[in-house]
Amino acid sequence: ARCFREWMRGNTSTTYSRMHRRRSSARILHPGMIDPIPNISVLVDTSCSMDETIGPKVLAEVQGCLRAGAGSSGTVLVCDAKMHEIKKVKRVSAMSFSGGGGTDMRIGIAAAAKLKNRPDYLVILTDGYTPWPSAPPPRMRVIIGLIGKHKAPLSDMPSWAKVIDIPMD
Repeated sequence: ARCFREWMRGNTSTTYSRMHRRRSSARILHPGMIDPIPNISVLVDTSCSMDETIGPKVLAEVQGCLRAGAGSSGTVLVCDAKMHEIKKVKRVSAMSFSGGGGTDMRIGIAAAAKLKNRPDYLVILTDGYTPWPSAPPPRMRVIIGLIGKHKAPLSDMPSWAKVIDIPMD
């Protein structure tokens, strides 16, 4: 079981810290139901190999990832061969995606692991042409979203990460 930091009313897990709204009585205590709120961070590859035409698609994917977490806010990391920006955002349109150098996602993954509020899930949007760490980051699940017209083969992706092929259509 994962240990999430925040919870909301839902129907996934039971808890006695929030009693059931309708079934509570003086004699029998019924647990309430809660859902975890995952902390999601998104790491965006801004290297030269990323095609400039996929900019709107990347923005939409970043916004969708953040919306799946705690609503519409979260941490976005911008990286090519070095970290360019780490920012807690509500709207992705407020971000500047600068870069254009080489690619090394190990730097971005290490930066995400060092965040004070470490993410439960790290989503990496990249074309896959990058070196990967040999081991997964501690206490964090990694999802790699392969995006772009020219992507690295799935066999080059690390086995410890979940890989999703994002179509350009």
